Amino acid sequence: MFDEILLLRMGSFMCILQIVEASVNVGLYMLRNVFSEEAGGYVEVFGRLGERGVIRLETSEGMQRLACL
Repeated sequence: MFDEILLLRMGSFMCILQIVEASVNVGLYMLRNVFSEEAGGYVEVFGRLGERGVIRLETSEGMQRLACL
């Protein structure tokens, strides 16, 4: 039972990481090609997207927290 729960949590964690990585890739593309900017890391990508109004500030803050995982 414990092993099953652990596997489910690990699988969920890996899915979240993949979502964050995919979002960063899209964000980097937008920053480079739309705004002619670079970002120093995952957290900065989401911060800049929030500042530019691409995503809501609340979403930006949440994604920044996820990027710290």
